[in-house]
Amino acid sequence: MNSKVRPHEEPEITQEESVPSDGRDTEGEALMKEVKNRKLHDEGSAEEKTPEKSKKDKS
Repeated sequence: MNSKVRPHEEPEITQEESVPSDGRDTEGEALMKEVKNRKLHDEGSAEEKTPEKSKKDKS
């Protein structure tokens, strides 16, 4: 057994400083509203929206 006392070590920082942990992420919410994805509003199945990918999967 090791009888030496280790000095107190500070815990590692696991969260980024820019991420708020005590409230709403207003900056992130604003960025999400700016994202535009027309496929979310198009009629039809997913395979029709991305035909090049669905052809690869069926091969």
